[in-house]
Amino acid sequence: SCKLSAVITAEYRTCVKLIEKTTGLIHNYTKKKGHVETILIGADDISELWNKAELAETRKNSTVARELMLPLPDQWTDNERRECVRDIAQHLRDTYGVAAAGSIHAANRHDRNGHCHLMFTTRVVDDDGNFGKKTRILDDMKTGEVKRLREAICKIINDHAEKLGSDFYVYAGKFSDIDKNHIPTKHIPITAGKEYRAAITAQNTQVKIHLANVATHEKKAELLKAELSNALNLEAPESTHAPDA
Repeated sequence: SCKLSAVITAEYRTCVKLIEKTTGLIHNYTKKKGHVETILIGADDISELWNKAELAETRKNSTVARELMLPLPDQWTDNERRECVRDIAQHLRDTYGVAAAGSIHAANRHDRNGHCHLMFTTRVVDDDGNFGKKTRILDDMKTGEVKRLREAICKIINDHAEKLGSDFYVYAGKFSDIDKNHIPTKHIPITAGKEYRAAITAQNTQVKIHLANVATHEKKAELLKAELSNALNLEAPESTHAPDA
């Protein structure tokens, strides 16, 4: 959930200049690099959307927006990323009635890190842009709705990857649940320094080498098992039958 003003958060994500109507403050992030495109579903104007979202709340500590960070394959084109983000934003709209803004960011200069910041309202927004009731179902972890949302998003991304012939795959749980040999690598924060980044990259590389070695040994073990099975079959005596009386 966004703790800052939704307007400030949105303009930072979309690299634009917006006026925060509740305070009159102007923030300008047009010089910030990395933004590719922002896709709006359920709204026509980014400034109007988030200013209305702020004005719809009466409590100072109200949560005005929710945000999802979506990984996007580096091999995909901008258009392929756009279509995937659009489908996810449309799913949010269709399922919860919210308005959504997906800001696609290009990979930074340090590593491959294409991604999307998908902000969506905490209230239902009708076709005329009017804000309605809160989407409380996403506030309570006990409902299981957050888990269902994560799984739905993963499915959309994986469906796009499969359609495009990409081996990119995301999973809502732990990969160790579906791959007993999976060893998680350590995430490299965007703000990581050069030395820290190099150390973690080296560690992650060692993990990948280890996984490759495990896969190789397992393959060799399967081949030896097959050879042994064949050898035993060849050595087994043929069965004979006594002649009929």
